[in-house]
Amino acid sequence: MENKARTVIFANITYKPFYGGIENSIYYMSQTILQKGYNAVIFASDSSLEKDKRLPKKENEGGVDIIRFWRIHSWGPFALIDPLFLLLSALIGFLQLKKQYGARTQLVIRSHVIAYAAYLAGFKNIIYLVPSMVKGLDDRGDSHVDFITKLKKLVLLKTNIRMYMWLQKNAIKRCTTCAVFSVNMKRQILDFIGERDILIVKPGVATDIFKFDKQRRKICKENYGLANCFIFLCIGRIIEAKGFEDVIRAYGILPEYVKANSKVLIVGDGPEKKRLVNLVKQKNERNIVFFDSTIKPAEFYNLSDCFMMTSRYEAFGQTILEAMASGLPVIGYNPDGENIITAIKELVENGKNGLLCCFDVTELSKKMKTIYNTSLAGLEEYAMNNVSKVNNEFSWDKLVNTLLSR
Repeated sequence: MENKARTVIFANITYKPFYGGIENSIYYMSQTILQKGYNAVIFASDSSLEKDKRLPKKENEGGVDIIRFWRIHSWGPFALIDPLFLLLSALIGFLQLKKQYGARTQLVIRSHVIAYAAYLAGFKNIIYLVPSMVKGLDDRGDSHVDFITKLKKLVLLKTNIRMYMWLQKNAIKRCTTCAVFSVNMKRQILDFIGERDILIVKPGVATDIFKFDKQRRKICKENYGLANCFIFLCIGRIIEAKGFEDVIRAYGILPEYVKANSKVLIVGDGPEKKRLVNLVKQKNERNIVFFDSTIKPAEFYNLSDCFMMTSRYEAFGQTILEAMASGLPVIGYNPDGENIITAIKELVENGKNGLLCCFDVTELSKKMKTIYNTSLAGLEEYAMNNVSKVNNEFSWDKLVNTLLSR
């Protein structure tokens, strides 16, 4: 039983080869746990990037056991209740997991469906580290498809969203500890369910990968043929909620002398990508360049000069942390509680480590111009302020210590 007590299980719907902020956090937390002498287990579905394939049931990566449950996929009209199929799949997996590790094993879970399944399976120590609120994630970039297609997707989406909201409410209420990365997220949860204790913790960032190095930035720019070119970077899933179209339009109204010596790089994939690519072609903006999603984002941070954070909704924003650790000033919208619901003000102090503006493309363009015109010494001051903030406040080790002390 001693070994069971020293095991921590990290769970989510997906894990590698899927890449995102959630999967990234699970990787680093599990590695940190290993370094502390615990056994680390990752529990996720067997869903693969290829629809007709499934991932291996068991693997070991760097000393961490990866156990995957068999996910029951919905089909046809049953897609309307897909969240329930996922819940059932995870529940069956957790019941098997409980036999192996015991009901009192510590769980750290990043998905509301998985968290509620763990509760139903009888686990007693569940930390639900909430990544976002379901009600804020109903933007799928479908506003430009035909009416019939949009209607079908809307019916499916709204039905699924309601189920996911119900599951998330139960996960938040039933978990042992509910933890979030920002005051913004805590406020959203309390508005959603009413009173309950919520722990605010700070995530880590891989400062061995994301770091500020002037010489390395110079080399990266040269490798991409971008020497002496100011780079505005957008990175993430290309959906309407990310606001990448605002960056395109804001760049379009910049003075010609700025556009002649700068570029916008948009890195990612998603349902809005094709439309935005066409928009850039229509505007003949040759200095706006698209790249596919990458598992090596540090390469893009290293060759950039400014990070654009124009999301309408963002529970926290791991990409902001990565950009800050890489020494990039951040430009973004001030949260207004209606159009913009993000935690950016918890990370960016206007004029110190970035620039904030109201929700307006013209104002966004002005901030881009201001950053472009900032001296090298001023940009380096932004960089040092960001690096200092990240090093002092954000650590995977501190996060894990806080969670395990609950």
